[in-house]
Amino acid sequence: MSEKMYEMLLNLMLAVAAATAICLLIFILLLVGNLVKKSKKLPKVSLMLTIIGASTVGIYVYNHFNNLDFLPKVELNPSAVVSPDGQYKIRTYHYNGLFYRTARAEAVDLKSGKSKTIYFNDYDRSPAVQWIGNSMVKIGRETLDISKNEVFDFRDNLQANKSLPPQGGI
Repeated sequence: MSEKMYEMLLNLMLAVAAATAICLLIFILLLVGNLVKKSKKLPKVSLMLTIIGASTVGIYVYNHFNNLDFLPKVELNPSAVVSPDGQYKIRTYHYNGLFYRTARAEAVDLKSGKSKTIYFNDYDRSPAVQWIGNSMVKIGRETLDISKNEVFDFRDNLQANKSLPPQGGI
């Protein structure tokens, strides 16, 4: 996902979250008003808008924290490593900033041009990439088989080694 698309989606979700909060406030005010009047009428439209908005924001938040496709590319490391058979290329990226200390790698199928994030690690900047075979690659400490769609995401194993993995050139 491009940085511009990521920013646009984030702004859209912030707007949906704000609209959901307003709908929730209206729902609560209508509900309290009905309780004061001793009316048994439930404000259904406001309730439905709140549920739809909360669901949309919830799906976005889940994807933001659990889906490798939602990671922005940020800064491309200059080295890209092509597989021995010339079918794949691994590109690595790093995140700059005070709290960003993560790196990601994507495998690009050179025939189709499609790319997929296969590595996302904390305490990393420019992981060393070494091909072991035509579809086996070692990125940092992790060995992945691209033909089997293996991926590494540090968020799936928070007890993992927190030391800096082997680094390539930046």
